[in-house]
Amino acid sequence: MILVVDTSTLLDLESVGGVSLLPKLARSVHVLDVVMNECGNALAEEIRASGYREIAVSQDWVLPALELKTAALSTTDALVLYYAKVINAVLIASDGPLRKQAERHGVRVHGALWVAEQARDRGLISPEELCAWLDGWMMSGRRLPQREIDRLRKNLACK
Repeated sequence: MILVVDTSTLLDLESVGGVSLLPKLARSVHVLDVVMNECGNALAEEIRASGYREIAVSQDWVLPALELKTAALSTTDALVLYYAKVINAVLIASDGPLRKQAERHGVRVHGALWVAEQARDRGLISPEELCAWLDGWMMSGRRLPQREIDRLRKNLACK
C-alpha cells in the first residue's frame, strides 16, 4: 500500500512524537515537496530521516489539481488529492474539507487517529502510548474528531 500524507497529519503526528511511525505502516509513504515546504525545516528534516519519499510536483499536475479544488481547499491540498488519486494511493489527511473532497472523488482516506490505531494494532506503540497521544492532541489544540477520540479513550480505558 502507498500512502500520500498531507501537512495537517504530519503536524498532528509531530505534536505527539509520531512522525517516524507512518513509514512503518506502508510499503511507501509519499510527501509532495509543497507539503514539505509547509512543514518548516525541522519537521522536513525529521520526515526525510524517517524514510518518507519526497515527490516533486510537476507543472503538468497543476491544472488538473485545480479542477479538484474547492473554496475550502488550498492549492497544496488539491495537489495532494490529485496525486493520491492518480497513483491510486490512500490519502492520509486530517483536514476535514480535504477528506470530504477525497471521498467525493473515490480516494480512500484516513486521518491521524487511523495512523495511531494502526500503530497500536501492529505493536509499534502500546495502548498506554496511544492514550498519551490522545491526551497530547487534546492539550495541543490539534483539531481531531472528538467523538472518535472519546471512542478510543473508552475502548482503551484511558485514565
